[in-house]
Amino acid sequence: MKHSVLTSILLLLATLASAQENRRLWADGPLTWSDFRTTMSPDGTHSHIRWELGYEIHKGIVADDGIPCDQYKAVAWMDLSQSWVDANSRTALNLRYNQVIFDLLEVERRQLARALASCSHNACLTATLNAATASLDNTLRSLHAATAGGTDESALVAWEQHTRRRLDTLTDAAAPHFELQPLSLALTLGIALRMPTSALADIYSDGLGMQFGIELGWRRHIFTAEALVAGTHLREPMWFQDNEGIVHQLEESDPASAATGAFTYGFRVLETRRQSLTPMLGWSWSTLTLSDGAARGSIGTNGPALGIAYRLHFWQRYRLPGSLWALMNPQGAELSRWSIEARLLAARHSYEFSNAGRTGWTLQLSLGIAFGGRSAR
Repeated sequence: MKHSVLTSILLLLATLASAQENRRLWADGPLTWSDFRTTMSPDGTHSHIRWELGYEIHKGIVADDGIPCDQYKAVAWMDLSQSWVDANSRTALNLRYNQVIFDLLEVERRQLARALASCSHNACLTATLNAATASLDNTLRSLHAATAGGTDESALVAWEQHTRRRLDTLTDAAAPHFELQPLSLALTLGIALRMPTSALADIYSDGLGMQFGIELGWRRHIFTAEALVAGTHLREPMWFQDNEGIVHQLEESDPASAATGAFTYGFRVLETRRQSLTPMLGWSWSTLTLSDGAARGSIGTNGPALGIAYRLHFWQRYRLPGSLWALMNPQGAELSRWSIEARLLAARHSYEFSNAGRTGWTLQLSLGIAFGGRSAR
């Protein structure tokens, strides 16, 4: 079994190596008859170039703003193993004719590279490649008709000059330029410390829990919904009435849980490729849940909230259409970011406990990860 797997791997590597050896790129220089490795013509033609036109994904290219990105790169080559010439057709004129064909393939590759730069979804990629292939087919048919299959030297000279001018003026496409769109989306997950202050700190303790959030942005305007669930314990005896109207007595240090939700609006006063800073304000809701065995009772409150969030972007990349991680538009290009986020939110809450009313600020300090996306084109 091991020998069979090893043999299969070696055969695959040999096949890939052979395929690469049979590729002849335009950048390798002018054609020679040694590039035509088959002498038998399967369809009766004197010579033939088997060409391939397509695109590949190249990773790690740096965009205009210094953020890495993938790129659809146009590729074209001559397949040496399937290109042929018969013994009576190895003339200088016929080689010039085949060189024009090869030059026209390079012209179409450069035009395809420019067209791919504007594609933002898979359907566009397919349509663009199909259009480039059809265009090259039509051009080669025109070349064949105008030069009588390469035997009319005066007509061939005109095609040589025209093709050379196009190669001189049509350069390769540069690294892609992305224009960010205004709408963004981000998800956050972190560990948060919930800290009551002033009078509230006399009733229950600090609590550690999980913070979740979803963020919708429009340029620098940020709208966030977040929630926190944290454990805590009482700092003085308390009684509560459960959902069935039964009164329960709790003692100091008995456990409780706190849930907090908030909607905030923020404006990014600092936004660079590496970091962002966002002051925010909004409204917060909080529920303190008391329990005695299976019995539950809740005390709810709401009030204004304000805070600030800081993000350090530690991974970012422009993604091509069809990315599994795309948040905003799976069929379009997108700037994706992973960030470390530190967030401080202060909310003013007023509770009506069994022994007295308490009003004060609750601080929520969280540290976590934010994953976000912004559409690009």
